[in-house]
Amino acid sequence: LASEGSKLGIRSNCIEPGFIPTNLTKNTPLSDAVWEKELSKYPMGFGESSDAANLVEFLISDKSKWITGQDFRLDGGLSLQ
Repeated sequence: LASEGSKLGIRSNCIEPGFIPTNLTKNTPLSDAVWEKELSKYPMGFGESSDAANLVEFLISDKSKWITGQDFRLDGGLSLQ
């Protein structure tokens, strides 16, 4: 996609978010122990929706005009494990 789009001046990137609690996920029937176990996997803790929004804001701005075809892992260090 990025290869084809770049010929037309269109950038294409991918955001791979880790777990970001939302109102929807807060209403799941998981026990506190399960939440704590999952949280312990993230060196920087769970993300917030603003973390993803900030990356999107950067990627759609002119500040990222030379970035295309990239995968951005937004996971608070989870993938370092």
